[in-house]
Amino acid sequence: MNFLNDWKDPESFPELTPLGSYLLKIADFEARQVGASSTEKSHLFLAILKSVDVDLATIDFGLPLLQRDPLLVSMLTENTKLRKIYSLGKVDARSFRKIYREQIRISDTPNENGGKILKYAPCTVGCVQLAKKNAMGDKVSSLHLLKVLLGENVAQRNEIMEKMSVSKSDLLNALDLEIGGQFS
Repeated sequence: MNFLNDWKDPESFPELTPLGSYLLKIADFEARQVGASSTEKSHLFLAILKSVDVDLATIDFGLPLLQRDPLLVSMLTENTKLRKIYSLGKVDARSFRKIYREQIRISDTPNENGGKILKYAPCTVGCVQLAKKNAMGDKVSSLHLLKVLLGENVAQRNEIMEKMSVSKSDLLNALDLEIGGQFS
C-alpha cells in the first residue's frame, strides 16, 4: 500500500507516529474547512475527534488485519486506543466535533490555498514539541498529542465539555491508563 507513505510528513515532524502524522493532515483539512489560514491546535483537536468518530478499523482493505501493511496496523492499533479513551471518557466524538468546529469557524468559505498544506501555527509546533518531551524518547503518538491538548485550559472547548457533561478528569484518567501515566 504505497499510498500510506504520503501520510507521513518526516520533513516537518519526524518524531510522530504514522497516525500522529496523519492527524496533522486531517488538522490541515479541518483548518481549511473553517476558513483558517494556518493549522492551529484547535484543528489538531478536531482531527483527533474525527479519527475517533470515523472508525478506521471498519474500513475494508480486502485483507485480515495481520496481513495488512505494518504502517496501517500501527495506525489502527493507535486509533483503537483513542477510541477506547473517548469511550471510557463518555465522549460522543461526532457531536463534540460538530459543535467545536462551529465554535472556531472563521468563514463559511473553506480556505482552498491551491491545495497546499497550510502553515503550522507556532502553537501547533509547540504542542508537538511538548508532546515529544512527554513521550520521553518514544515516537510522539496521538495519545501524547491529546494529553497536551487536554492539559490546556481552552475556554470554548471546556464550555462544550461542560454542556455535554464530559468530565475532563475522566478523559485524562482514561488517557493515563493507556499511556501508563499517573492519574490526574
